[in-house]
Order: sequence, then structure tokens, then C-alpha cells
Amino acid sequence: DVIEAEGMRRARALVKEAPMRLLVADVSAGQVPSLAGLLNLISGDKIAAAAALEATDANAGGEGDPLDGALLVLNKIDALPPGTSPPRVSGVPFENQFAISCETGQGLDTLLAALEARVRALVEGEGAGETALVTRARHREHLEQAVGALERFARLDGVMVDLAAEELRIAAQEVGKVTGRVHVEEMLDIIFRDFCIGK
Repeated sequence: DVIEAEGMRRARALVKEAPMRLLVADVSAGQVPSLAGLLNLISGDKIAAAAALEATDANAGGEGDPLDGALLVLNKIDALPPGTSPPRVSGVPFENQFAISCETGQGLDTLLAALEARVRALVEGEGAGETALVTRARHREHLEQAVGALERFARLDGVMVDLAAEELRIAAQEVGKVTGRVHVEEMLDIIFRDFCIGK
């Protein structure tokens, strides 16, 4: 379907521009995704994925990250047989893989710490030592709402997964309002409310 293909193309273009990416995989059956499958998921281009995989194989044992810094979240480890080691994807740096259980909360503290470190690095300019300055009251309000949602998410501590997901959605939506990714209806509401058009 042409519309679905265009939607996927646009989504992949946004993924390439994203300052932080999470890939979430269900590992409850004891299988991890292949590196080739992950590369294809990110690029949407099997040829580019194969080239990246060849480059990874050529650099085996060396430095580098074929997922270009994306965090790989291996979820549902609570469904694995007792005593099973957390699964890992070969070729992806260990520090970018997080085995978690949203059901029990296992591993979430490590993932949240990594997310916090990544966000701090983005906000502080990769160690520039400067704190981001929010100069608009509207931006501050949205960022405070996002922080509140993230704090509520952290307090849920792996219980009530549906509420935790909603808090993450709210946080992302509030940050989107600051970065310029907002829905048209919201913009119209702001324009009519703040600029009194039509009065």
C-alpha cells in the first residue's frame, strides 16, 4: 500500500535524525533479534543493512557500534526459565544492551540511569559543562510537565505497566511541544488563545 510505505519512509527518516533511539525486543521465547534484522529495522534498506553488517564483521573485535548509539532494550526477561542468563545480541556493545522486565521491574534502574546519562549529555552539550537555559515560560511549563511525568513513571517501579507507558507518552508529548513537534489542533488552540484572532 502506497500510503503505508510513505508512512514507513517518513518514520525511518525521523529515526535517523533522532538524538536518541531505543530498540525494544521481546525475548520471552529465549531468542534475541539478529544484528542484521536490527540494522534493517533502523535503515529500512536491506542493502544498507547488509553493508553495515559487513563493516561490523570486518571490524570484529574492534571499536564501533553498528547501531550507531541506539539503546537495545531486551524486554520480558521474567518469562525466561529460572537461572537463564540475560540474552545479548552479538556485535552490539554490551553497555548499549539492557535486559529488563517491565512486569517485575528487573533491570529498569539500569536502563533509566543510562537514559538519564544520555539526556544529560544531550542537554549539556556532550560535556560542555553548560546547563540548558529555558527562556520561555511556556517551554519551562512543558518541561516541568515532562519531568513530573518521568518522576511518576519512576515511582511506578515496574508495576502497572499501562500507567507507566502513559507517563512516558505524556513526557514525550510535553518535550515534543518544546521541540516543535506538536499537533495542528494544539497549535490552533495556542494561536486563538494567545493572539486573540477574530476578536
